[in-house]
Amino acid sequence: MAKTETAAAHDETPIREVRPLPATSVAIAEARRVTHHLVLPAGMTLDDLQLPEIWINLASKLHRHDLIEVTDEAGSMWALMLVREVGPEHARIEPLLGRELAPLYESIDDLPLHHRVHYLGPKRRWGVLHDKRIIKHGFTTKTDAANWAKAVIT
Repeated sequence: MAKTETAAAHDETPIREVRPLPATSVAIAEARRVTHHLVLPAGMTLDDLQLPEIWINLASKLHRHDLIEVTDEAGSMWALMLVREVGPEHARIEPLLGRELAPLYESIDDLPLHHRVHYLGPKRRWGVLHDKRIIKHGFTTKTDAANWAKAVIT
């Protein structure tokens, strides 16, 4: 008798019809959204990016479901954020992934006196300056320029 009751109970469960997805419901992601790259300004945190009003100057460039890759100038962190909502003067951003990164190179601090590393544009790239005079340019990264200055300049 137990089998009959179980079978009867099973037969009474409503069957939910599942239809195939329409062909238009999927698209190449790169055609539907944009991935932006943001270098986090000094003094700003990832939590600050979740304040809707902070996006007032960039809201017109963002769309719902866009992604934003966030790094800092030192390359010590990386995060991926999702644009959830955009208005004329705000955006709501939600963090998806993020992590601190170990430094790849030695610090760019402690450069020789009166020397600094500066980005000189896409052709000359990173360079080492003494006061305002360019000593050497063409470095791929800021760290490469700083390491050269520490090794060569005494």
